[in-house]
Amino acid sequence: MYVTENGLADSDDDMRRGYLLDHLRVLRGAMRDRLARVKGYFAWSLMDTFEWSAGYYPKFGFFSFDPSTLARHERPSARLFHRITRFGRLPTGH
Repeated sequence: MYVTENGLADSDDDMRRGYLLDHLRVLRGAMRDRLARVKGYFAWSLMDTFEWSAGYYPKFGFFSFDPSTLARHERPSARLFHRITRFGRLPTGH
């Protein structure tokens, strides 16, 4: 199984960390208990994207995007996801 587009719209990035950790912990448990053979996980999304029905809202990305200046800014959840992928483990606690 490949998990695709798992994420949360959270413009303030207040809930994305917990959401990500909760989902990855459940996925790890399913793999450990041999309930799922997971070959890949894809978070949604690297950057905020243009939604045809709502413009640049809602905010899904690990990086914010300002369409008027083209500036991109890393959200705290991006740093968390980077640590998880770099070291191959989930941090303890929330």
